[in-house]
Amino acid sequence: GPPAQIVQTPKQLVFLYVSPPAQGWGDPYRVIPTDGRKHTPLQDLDGTWKGESIGHWEGDTLVVDTIGFNDSSWLDIGGYFHSENLHVIERLRRDGNNLIWQATVEDPDVLLKPWVMNQRVQKLNPDPLAELAESLPCVERDLSHLVTKEHH
Repeated sequence: GPPAQIVQTPKQLVFLYVSPPAQGWGDPYRVIPTDGRKHTPLQDLDGTWKGESIGHWEGDTLVVDTIGFNDSSWLDIGGYFHSENLHVIERLRRDGNNLIWQATVEDPDVLLKPWVMNQRVQKLNPDPLAELAESLPCVERDLSHLVTKEHH
């Protein structure tokens, strides 16, 4: 799904996800180069939960092209499987105070044609640091739920 926060620098974007379990497994962030590089050849990538993302701008729309996934995740909460040949193209654009996100999913091993997900619209937060601080774990509140120091 769409990121909770986006950080932009001249040569990359960082997508931050508030809750890793709600947004997929793995790291709660993605670093997306926007410096014009090409993808690593698929056969040279070790599949990961979030794949290898490369971004570029088409007018006012950010296009994020991602390959190199493992085949352990699902396409939707319903458990739709995919292969390691999964290819995802995300399009993000701003319309006033809304961020509009849409993804197109291609997988020639599983899908007969590309699957275009319904657009998701998120309101822009005027104070993102406050939201991020509220989403971080609270040691006092979460202490009784810790299983080990590494897993909670």
